[in-house]
Amino acid sequence: MLDLEKQFSELKEKLFRERLSQLQVRLEEVGAERAPEYTEPLGVLQRSLKIHIQVAGIYKGFCLDVIRNKYECELQGAKQHLESEKLLLYDTLQGELQERMQRLEEDRQSLDISSEWWDDKLHTRGSSRTWDSLPPSKRKKAPLVSGILPPAGPEREDWTAIKKARAAVSPQKRQSDGP
Repeated sequence: MLDLEKQFSELKEKLFRERLSQLQVRLEEVGAERAPEYTEPLGVLQRSLKIHIQVAGIYKGFCLDVIRNKYECELQGAKQHLESEKLLLYDTLQGELQERMQRLEEDRQSLDISSEWWDDKLHTRGSSRTWDSLPPSKRKKAPLVSGILPPAGPEREDWTAIKKARAAVSPQKRQSDGP
């Protein structure tokens, strides 16, 4: 019996080593990515990964299309809003200008009527001279500037010639105005 037990424990030990060597071989196959229990689930996962990547790419394309369409819609809306604001502003300005032109035309017409009335009123007095607000005796005279001479040269000669000509004309004018 002892012999039987010894054989049993040897067989058990041998079976254990064989099992251990089989597990080590499988572990090496899994580490080298050759084991069927590793490669089959890995293949399924890789196919699933490819499908997910394709779906994500298609989804990304659709999202980009949606964003592009929204951008184009916003851009088109902004352009249309700008154009409508331009037209509205143009119409407003044109209306204001037309209104101002009409008021100016009305003012001009009323001014023409009142100036005609005023001219008629002045001419009915029998005065042949033009109307002036102040008589000549009460008008403010221009200040006399004297002592300013241009620098020496042709300008001074011109200046003296003008003064002499004015002095010569002034006595003749006084004589014709006087008697």
